[in-house]
Amino acid sequence: MWVYASKATFDGVIYVYQSHRNTGREKLKRDMEVGHLFFDHRNSLRQVDLRYAHSSSMKQFFAKWLEDYPDPYPQRYRKNIPFGWIEESGILLMTLTEGEVTYPNTATS
Repeated sequence: MWVYASKATFDGVIYVYQSHRNTGREKLKRDMEVGHLFFDHRNSLRQVDLRYAHSSSMKQFFAKWLEDYPDPYPQRYRKNIPFGWIEESGILLMTLTEGEVTYPNTATS
């Protein structure tokens, strides 16, 4: 499984997926086949968490977005994944606090 997409959010808001009108459907289909990294940061980047979500757990989002894909297509197609879903469903890989990296027990097992 390749990690293809990475997203970032500030202070736990949302993660935005955006695709261009000429490649949007193909991008969504690829997003359903790859892993995704999610960064969230707080306190002027003094705390950063990195999480991973396998594409199989995210197909619920991408399948719905493909189903609702607009025709005609706007310049950009934007959809969101809530921070809470990533925090709950994603795997925490590491935390960076004041320049120090820590790993949860599950990431090193």
